Amino acid sequence: MQATLEALTDATLSRLNAAGFPAVNLMRFSDTMLVASVPDSRRTQAHDALKPFTCLPLADLAGRARFALIPTPDDPTPYSRTVYFRATGHPIPRRFARRLLVDIVLITPGARTEADIPGALSLAVFGTRERTDDITITRLV
Repeated sequence: MQATLEALTDATLSRLNAAGFPAVNLMRFSDTMLVASVPDSRRTQAHDALKPFTCLPLADLAGRARFALIPTPDDPTPYSRTVYFRATGHPIPRRFARRLLVDIVLITPGARTEADIPGALSLAVFGTRERTDDITITRLV
């Protein structure tokens, strides 16, 4: 996984630099994930530049848009991720309003990736996958 994470780091920096981001913060969050941050004012351009990767937008922090980048696993064995998130928008079921929520999501390489997490959480909270924009992921473990 180390070589894969280093390749993802190089590819991410190359892609963001080509998109006009000369100063990107890229942090190795764990052995299986990187977190890139860019100025929040350029969130959309960064998201477009990162589309070729398994990318999950995270909650803003200190005026910076953050994205979790996950390399494609070599092993097809399913694994889980713990997701901390907030539900926003209107209407929100009362039991989810103004709370930091946590859920464990199963990832099946080749079928479901971390990029599918907002849809799964939206379905669980709102009963529809159409409200993915109303899910704000604060942390992914």
